[in-house]
Amino acid sequence: TNAPEGGLTRRVYDSNRIRMSGALPDARYDGALDAFEAHWLAHKARYETVAAQVNLPAELIAAIHWRESSGDFGTYLHQGDPLGKQAVNVPNDIPIFNEWEPAAVHALNMKQGIQDRLGLEQDSTDVAAMATYAEFYNGLGYFQQGRESPYALAGTDAYSRGKYTSDGSFSATTRDRQPGIVSMLGRAGSVSNTDTSGLPTPMPVLRIG
Repeated sequence: TNAPEGGLTRRVYDSNRIRMSGALPDARYDGALDAFEAHWLAHKARYETVAAQVNLPAELIAAIHWRESSGDFGTYLHQGDPLGKQAVNVPNDIPIFNEWEPAAVHALNMKQGIQDRLGLEQDSTDVAAMATYAEFYNGLGYFQQGRESPYALAGTDAYSRGKYTSDGSFSATTRDRQPGIVSMLGRAGSVSNTDTSGLPTPMPVLRIG
């Protein structure tokens, strides 16, 4: 596995391993996952080009791209804003790019620290590590509430409801209708289940920290 040594990254990683243990697909996401799979197969070479430059799995990059902009190559991978203009949404303190590939490389290089802590490389197959990378990429608001992240787990029965509908605005009753990273990685293939042996039984969060 790509389990980090400790600290916050390890806590997020173990949380994802526990939540993923025995998780099953959620049929409500089948249509969206079909669309992602078709997109992945059609554009696999573009993702592999970026993957070679940043040393991350191409499947993970494709899944993040789908979460950020439904695979629109006219947008920044950073946050889904249109290419060729100054970004508006966070992060917006980035250069202006006109092409998707260099913009994607820039976005992923901004997360080099979490990639290094997880030891992720282009041929990594640890789904919990990739889910953890994606959760850091999106932000730890869900983890800090003791909730599963739809960015990582929507599309599986490890996620039910709860979504940030805008920056800082959380709705406990809203269901995220986009598939999460884990379910998309399953469709893209070339990933393995994470060993969950020896993990503790999930417990309710009494107080963050």
